[in-house]
This record gives sequence, C-alpha cells and structure tokens, in this order.
Amino acid sequence: MNLGIIFLATAAAVGASSVDPYDEAMARASAQERANDLAGAIRTLESAAAGYPQDYAIVAKIGDLYLRLRNYTEAKRAYGKAIERSPRAAGARAGLGWALAYLRSCAVAREQFSMALELEPEQSSAREGISYCTLQEIPILHATVGIAASAYFYPNHPIRNYGGSGIASLDVLHRDGWLAGGAYRYTWGVQRVYDSWEQHDAYFDAGYAGRTVGAIAHYAAVFDRSGFSGTSHHMGLSLRWSPLGDVLLDTSLSVYHDMKVFRAAPSWKIPIAWGLSVEPGAALQRTNTQWLATPSLALTLERAWGSLGAGGKYGDEVRPAYLGARIIANIPERISWGWWIGGTWNAGLGLRVHLSYATNRLQLVDSGVSSNAHFVTLSFSKSF
Repeated sequence: MNLGIIFLATAAAVGASSVDPYDEAMARASAQERANDLAGAIRTLESAAAGYPQDYAIVAKIGDLYLRLRNYTEAKRAYGKAIERSPRAAGARAGLGWALAYLRSCAVAREQFSMALELEPEQSSAREGISYCTLQEIPILHATVGIAASAYFYPNHPIRNYGGSGIASLDVLHRDGWLAGGAYRYTWGVQRVYDSWEQHDAYFDAGYAGRTVGAIAHYAAVFDRSGFSGTSHHMGLSLRWSPLGDVLLDTSLSVYHDMKVFRAAPSWKIPIAWGLSVEPGAALQRTNTQWLATPSLALTLERAWGSLGAGGKYGDEVRPAYLGARIIANIPERISWGWWIGGTWNAGLGLRVHLSYATNRLQLVDSGVSSNAHFVTLSFSKSF
C-alpha cells in the first residue's frame, strides 16, 4: 500500500476523532439558531447536555432559546439549572428574572434582577428588567373619581345674591399615557330682583399625557336655564411641553347664540427649588368686536403631603372658558381682575382633599356698576 495514502487516512482519522462533541453540538445549535430553527437548536443542546451534567453554559443557552420561543416555564427551569451549577452567573439570573416577569411574578423577578446587578453592575438586561417590572406594577387603567361643591356670594351685586354648584367627574388614565374623562356640573343662583336660575354643564376630555409632552382635546356643552345664553358649545385644546418645568398653551372656542369667543392662554410653570414654582402667563381673547388681554401670575409649592398655591390676574375677560379646570364663566358681566388661594392635602390611599377661595371683580356691561364675587370650593378625589 502506498505510504502516502496510509498517512493521509491516519491523519483524517485523527482529525475526525479530535472534534469535541460539545463544540460540535454548540456549533450545530448556533447554525440552527441563525436559520431561526429555535426548536431544533433546543433539541440539539438538550441531547448534548446529558453528557455534561456540570456545565453551566449549555443549559443557560437552552434557557435563552426557550425565552425567545416564549416558553417561559421551560426557560425558568433551564435558567434555574444554570444557576445551580454557577450561582454567580449574572446572565442566567437576569434571564431567570425575565422568565419570572413574563410569568407575572415581578416581585420574585426583581430579586433576580437585583442579584444580577450586584454580581455585574453593568448588566443591561437586568436594568431593563427592573424598568419593565416597574411599569408592569402600574395598573393598566388608573381611574380617578371626584366630587366638589362650591358656594358663590355676591354681597354688593345689584342683581345677584348667592348661589352654588356641584360637580361629579370620572377620569381614566392608561399607563401608556392615554386618557379620557368627563364631568357633569349643576349650578344654581338666587337673585335679588329676578327669579332664581340654574345651569347644566357637560364636559368631555381625551388625549395623551406623557412625561415630556401632552395634548388633551376638550368639549363642553352648557345648558343655561336663566334665559341669558341658552345652549352654548365650547371646544378646546391643551398642549404641554416639559423641557424645564411646563410650557402650557390652553385654547378654546366658545359658540354662543349672540357671539363667538376665542381664547388662547400661554403660560410657563418654572421650577425654582424645594417644590416651589412660579407661573407667569397671559390670556388673549377675541370676541366678535375686540381683542382682550389678561396677564396672570401664580406661585405653587408642591410637596409629598400636598400643595399650596396662590395667584392673580388683571385685565378684562368676557365669558372665559377654562376647559382644563371644567369651569365656564357663562355670565353677562365682564371680569376685570381676580385672585385665588388654595391647598391640596394628599390624605393617603389615593384620597385628595382640596380647599380654595377666589374672588373676581365683576362689571355690568350696560350700567358699568362693579362688585366683587366670592367663591369657596371644597373637593374630594379618589384614585384607584
């Protein structure tokens, strides 16, 4: 026999026998994974794993593949085996955390993510897992119900005497930032000369409120039973941009039987320190015949226990619609100036209590007679 042929045959046999079955299984599984045959890759690795009962990497890889297949129960089992073989394997602990998170066990998953970060502070998968669980722990829908009562006093008004209103509201917020809500307000008043009157308001809101931007559309219908304005319709849009504090723009269009009123109110809530912020702003109105401008300034303190605020405005306003606050001043008088003060207490368990006082200077358009109006409001809201 030719010695060269014998040598080549011997070399081929030695080369063939030198291929490690472990490396061969891992290479074959990688090829199957690249071909998107994840189930085949799992079968290949599970067949090889029996021969390597102490190896960590092969069962951790099986866990990764089961996780990609969304078989979270089997992924949990495989990662558990990997951790038994190598308790300080940060990657396997992060993988186990994800399997538990997808199985709706975020409380336990957090423990695994935290341990992974202790072992390997730069473990990005574990950091993403903690963020995911934080989001999952927020309810999909967050509802807030509210009720409020207001008392109105007109001590020097030639026509009005006193009155009040009550409002009930429901707002629903999706954890991704989408929201919708509505409210109903009933208002009544006793007058010095004329009969008592009443009014019904319906408010509807929908939009998005994210961390840095927000846009909410408003609609309201007012059914006046005093004979002053009849039924009126009000549409608006509130925009927010929060690069530093909150830059706000509230717009509204009010359609009455005798006039249309457009209103735009830009403002900027500027943070100062320790929860204190100042908010300069202005309201511009366009009626059928004229432009009106009303500058304003507010100061707010916000802390964990609640908030305190005060503010004022100066300049004529005609039937302004504050749709974000669900208030429409459907009155014949002009508002010349006003100021307000109030506070909110976070009572715990999602309950908030708010008390405020406001006064407006009213001027009768026909006679020019001026008087003050006083408003006291107490409200309660509960979040679920």
